[in-house]
Amino acid sequence: MTFRSLVAVVACVVLIGGISACAPGESTSTAGSNHVQLVCVCAPAPAVAAGTKAPTEPVESVELVELVESECAETMLPTGARMALARRVASCARCLAEPNLCVRFDRACDVVVLKDVKGKSHYLLLPISSISGIESPDLQQFETLPYLYYAWFSALEFVGSRRNGIEISLAINAQTTRTQDHLHIHLDRVKPDVYDSLKWADVSTDWSEWAYDGDLWHVRRMSLDELKATNVFATIADELPGPADRMTRRTVFITGAPSFHKSRDADEVYLAVRSMNDVHDGHSAESLQQVDDA
Repeated sequence: MTFRSLVAVVACVVLIGGISACAPGESTSTAGSNHVQLVCVCAPAPAVAAGTKAPTEPVESVELVELVESECAETMLPTGARMALARRVASCARCLAEPNLCVRFDRACDVVVLKDVKGKSHYLLLPISSISGIESPDLQQFETLPYLYYAWFSALEFVGSRRNGIEISLAINAQTTRTQDHLHIHLDRVKPDVYDSLKWADVSTDWSEWAYDGDLWHVRRMSLDELKATNVFATIADELPGPADRMTRRTVFITGAPSFHKSRDADEVYLAVRSMNDVHDGHSAESLQQVDDA
């Protein structure tokens, strides 16, 4: 038995009797000086089409791992400038001795949440699995976990909510414009003029066009239940036509649709998508977010 396994086993024996699991779709995490503790019951995977074999359901995870620096140093990490985020994810997954490395590590839901170096409320949600980005065929498979759904509730937790006067948003950059080759979802506030523009647009559950600052987006409304139960990446690929490599140019933006009560967190979201050939080709989804100085 390795040092890692021994510590994990001892931790579970000590802790599991005194920890009550959180509700489906919720998780808790705390960082101490030498470890990260996580208790989570993962939300269900997306619905599976009739006649298709369902994937294995995620199970409750109880993790308490403390590793000495010498073992961490032996971990093999991805190399290259475009794999910097992948190295941070691998460090969270394999070497939790650095509590500031990630604010959440959730093996059951296959996600890590990192505090980005920019902005006081800018976070990143990334899969633990090796997924290059929005263009990855893996994201369009039926067993893909609802990463956007997890990102939405992570943004509510780490960025803020309408109760605090904050409108959250999610953003994914296109392969043609990003600098990193590990899928990452940006979590931050939406720019007020972007939110107002969407709020006054005639957006329904069907795709329509939305013009913002000279750029044309495809936009539709989607419930949070749909965000959880639907493979949004497959929906974008199937319902928005284009060349075979169209997903490499897609940038995706999500923010909350207005609720009947203004202070109530959204139960529907706006899903907006456009194509970008390069960084000079108009607004990316990330550019629609308001990033305040730390």
